[in-house]
Amino acid sequence: MNLGIDIDGCLNDFQKALAVVLKRDYNIEVAKEEYEMLRDINLDNMEQCRAFWEKYNPELFNLLNCECGASDVLKSFYELGINLNIATAREYHVAPLTEKWLNEHNIFYDNIFFNTGDKVDLCKWQNIPLMIEDKPYNAMALANNGIKVLLFSRPYNLTIKHENITRVNNWDQVYDKVVKSYPNLIFNIFNTK
Repeated sequence: MNLGIDIDGCLNDFQKALAVVLKRDYNIEVAKEEYEMLRDINLDNMEQCRAFWEKYNPELFNLLNCECGASDVLKSFYELGINLNIATAREYHVAPLTEKWLNEHNIFYDNIFFNTGDKVDLCKWQNIPLMIEDKPYNAMALANNGIKVLLFSRPYNLTIKHENITRVNNWDQVYDKVVKSYPNLIFNIFNTK
């Protein structure tokens, strides 16, 4: 089985870390229900946007804590033979920082895909039937294309509903949903060892 995993908002609470920086350096308090947190700082073009991220990425990576249980659950999935595909909208220039963060937090994975946009094409290309996601747009795009989503509940995605979306609040729930959704896979893996 192939499993897709988003980083920001699933393996960590990126919005919380970004809110600290925006409050401190821009005196902006973004509502927890707001996903697009950079609207109020007037990044008018790609150059300004890139400059913002180049300035703050190193600090943000240091502020990011791994979600409780993520490492243990992904290690269990890895040991079960589930192919773990990290799919992130992060651009390639942050690959070294991203891989360092993943290693520091003992995150198991088989593949990592950067700059993935809405992730539908990646899931179809890599035959990923289940994606762990938090972004409202991505969750709906995936669900509308027949890809199951475990949606990490965050204040900015609470209105999202779809028959292909199941909400989770933590990594223990992710584990339970995957094991219950794919019991034959789990059973077959244990019986082949």
